[in-house]
Order: sequence, then C-alpha cells, then structure tokens
Amino acid sequence: MPSFINLINDFLLKNSHSLNKEDLNLQLLSHEDYPSFRSVSDTFDYFGIENLAATVPVEALEQLPEFFLTLINIEGKSIFVSVHKTQNRISCKSTEKKSQQYSYADFKKIWSGTIIAVEKNTVPSNAKNRQILVVLGIAAALTLLTLFYPFSLISALIGLLALIGIYISWLITKEELGIRDTITATLCSTLNEKGSCSNIINSEVRFLGLIPLSTATSVFFVSQLLVLLFIGLDPTFFSIALLAAIPAVLYSLYSQAFVLKEWCALCLATALLLFLEMGIVFTAPLLLTFNATYWIKALLCITLVSLGANQAKMLIEKNIALKKSEMDFFKFKRNYGLFTSLLYKKQLTNTNHIPPHHEVRFGSDNPVLTIQAVTNPLCGYCTDAFKAYFSLLEKHGTDIQIQFIFSVPYEKPDTLSTKIALEALEAYSRDPKQALLLLKEWFEKKNISEWENKSGNPSPEKLQLLQSHRSWCDANGILYTPATFINSYQYPNEYKTQEFILFADEMIGEFRGVGILVNPN
Repeated sequence: MPSFINLINDFLLKNSHSLNKEDLNLQLLSHEDYPSFRSVSDTFDYFGIENLAATVPVEALEQLPEFFLTLINIEGKSIFVSVHKTQNRISCKSTEKKSQQYSYADFKKIWSGTIIAVEKNTVPSNAKNRQILVVLGIAAALTLLTLFYPFSLISALIGLLALIGIYISWLITKEELGIRDTITATLCSTLNEKGSCSNIINSEVRFLGLIPLSTATSVFFVSQLLVLLFIGLDPTFFSIALLAAIPAVLYSLYSQAFVLKEWCALCLATALLLFLEMGIVFTAPLLLTFNATYWIKALLCITLVSLGANQAKMLIEKNIALKKSEMDFFKFKRNYGLFTSLLYKKQLTNTNHIPPHHEVRFGSDNPVLTIQAVTNPLCGYCTDAFKAYFSLLEKHGTDIQIQFIFSVPYEKPDTLSTKIALEALEAYSRDPKQALLLLKEWFEKKNISEWENKSGNPSPEKLQLLQSHRSWCDANGILYTPATFINSYQYPNEYKTQEFILFADEMIGEFRGVGILVNPN
C-alpha cells in the first residue's frame, strides 16, 4: 500500500521531518498492524520523532496543530487522512491522494477525534540540504553544458525529448518489476480503469517479440542522449534509427487496440515522443551521407548501453529481492513472542548488589518495567542507547523506570568518563531531571574540550557510589557497554536497544500491575 506510505511521508515533510523513504517503508511495512494508527505512532517513535497519538474531544479541533493525521467516517467507512487546517477550512487528503475541503462544522460531523500529531522540526535537515545541493549541482552542470557545448536547435530538442524518454523508460521499468509509483498510477488510471499498465507492459508486446518494452525504450533513449552528447548529431543516423522504430511502435499500438484491448499511457507517451522526434528530424534539411567513423562510434555506444541496461536491470531485480528478504526478516524480528523468548534466556546472577541509596533512577517510582542501563560517557555505542532510554522515558515514564549504572574507572577521578559521571551524580543529588538533561546534552554534543579542563574535588560518597556500580558490573560479569537489562533479564543481542520501543507498549500492557517479569519456563 505505497499510497499510505506516501501520505505519511508527505505529512512528515510538511512538519519539516526528512526521513530516508526506504527506511520509512521498511519500518511501516514490517509492523504487524500495518496499516494502522499504531504502526504509524510506533514508526515515529522508532525514528525519534516526538508524537502524540490520542483521542481528543471534537471541541478541541481549533486547538490542534496545523497538520495532523486522523480518521474520518464517510458512508460508514473509516478513512485515514492527513489534515491541513486553515483559518476557515479543513483540507483532508486520503491515501488515494484525493483532497476534500470541509468547513469546521461539517468536519466535526465526520471526525472520529483520534489523531496523531508531531512536533514541527526546527532543526535544518542534513538530508534536505544534500538534496538542495544535488539539485543546484545538476542545474549548474546543465548551465555550463548549455553555454560551452555547441548545441543546434534540432539536437537540443531531441536531447530534451530523450531525457523525457529516459524518465518514462524508468517508470516502465518500475511497473514491469512491480514497484508501485504514484505518478505511474495517476497516468495509467487516465486510460485504464484498473489504474495499472503492468498487464500491457508485462505482456508479449515486445520489441521484435523478444526484448521487453522497458529494455527497448531505455536503450533507445539513453543511447540517443549519449550519442548526442559525445558524438554529435548525424541526421542520417538518427533518421534511420527512427525509421527502424516505426514497426515496433505500430505493433505496440495494434496489440493494445486489438489484442489486449487495453491502453497503456506510458506506452502511448513513448510512441508520442518517437513521433515528435520524427517530426523534428524529418522536417529538417536532410543530407544522406554515410560517416563510417560516426556509425562505428554510435553502434559501439548502443552496444555498451545495451549491456549496461541488462546489468542495471539485474541489479535492480536483486535489490528488490533483497528488500523483500529484509522485509520478511523485520516482520519475523518484530514478533513479540520471539523477542520475549530471547529475553528470558539469560538472567542477572546478582540483582541486589547496588545499595538503594546508590541507585540512579529516572521515571516511575512504581514501575511496571525496570530497565538497568550500564553505560559509559565515552562509549560510542552508548549514544544511540541513551537516545533509546530517553525516548522510553518521554513516552512511558509513568510505567518504566530506568536505572543508570556507570561503568567508569572510579579509582581515577581525573579520567574524562569519570568526571562526566561525577558531574551527573552531583546534578542528580540536586535535581534528577537536571542530571538526565546533562547526560542528554553530553551524548548529543560530546564536547570533550569543554570537559577536559574541568577539575573538582569529588566527594568520597560519589566515588563510593561509582565503586558500587562497578562492583555490580563485576559481580554480574558485565565487561562491556552499553548493556541493558529488563527486570533483571539481559536484553537480547539480536536486537538494537532502540528497537525495544517497538515492544514496550505490549510488554507494559502484559505486565501492568505485576511489577516483575516472570520467566514462563
């Protein structure tokens, strides 16, 4: 259901969140409840996008943000939509990309009140900046090429049509390989009630009855462009090449009209481009000359493009197969039963070694789940782990308690990792929230120069606390960081720490009111 994913991606972009679309697809599609509100909220949590999933009173509509996701009831059906609030109107876009306008009063009549809203991102996206740089680079390259390359009007027009043809060839290739595309679906639905061109593209309508349409169009238009750029325009060569394409075009039109009795918008667009090129080439003055060197170079170019097109298509097919395998793996991995069975494999051998007054705790005082997080401020992998812990506290702070255990050389107070831990403990003694924010700032920035020059006289009590933490690690054989334990069970090595947020709701729901995690075996 790519339209659902496109709707979510569009919603994120409107709130200035730029994610890799492939990663977004993977996380959404592998969710057991896809497509649903929960799958969207869990995916946002996974990527660290602060969001609110709730049911609000209808009267609170005016107080909601400009953009949010919700369900509306149309003719007894619940429809997932992205909402854009304006001063006087409500615009709803569905998964079919249909936009409908409502007054506030009319919208309230069909609105369910269930929403997902996110915080608008105020930090510039590196990915978005890179996209802008790429576009500017391409524009600059095309400008320089136009200024310094001696294009004639005819070669410029054919080059432009060839570029359009390459894009259409890519859409045909995607349709042939089963990669759903919004643009393709829109184009094909104009002539085909099924909204798909795949039946025609994957039929026996092939160039010379052998070559798939995607390969034939790709080779034709890519070769045209490369010949124009690196060899130049030879009217004789291009006239013969276009004449040779006429039988294939006529065969395609005949097959669509009388054999398949369906029309393919992409195929017709390809035919139109070829006829336009014929009109440009055949109306220009034509001198029938044969340049052997030009023909050898052009045919060599076509041969190389043909080989490259086949290899590229094989790589795309392998990539699709790998993505499917990856999707199946993620669906398997996100199975709650699998996660808990791996979680129960290993339990801490010494759970009460840290005295209560030496514990560094955040979150609930009466937790459903207790997470023990062994960390070191200088541990590179601890950065992502801390982000996961912080996200859990933000979303489940009333049900989860996280106990930080510092594995640092307490006997060396001037060591940077120990300095940071001591500073966090000093802040914790005053205000635990400030200690958490201090650790958050460190893991986000890791400004080593700021900490290297700090010096202080750590109290014996703080050093003793760090010693208790290190002794706990030694007693349980923990020689690495980060290490995570959920109610004294070791977090499975098969999962990243940030992936626990995928199971947190279910585990909290299962053990709410129990307070301990019991091995079912």
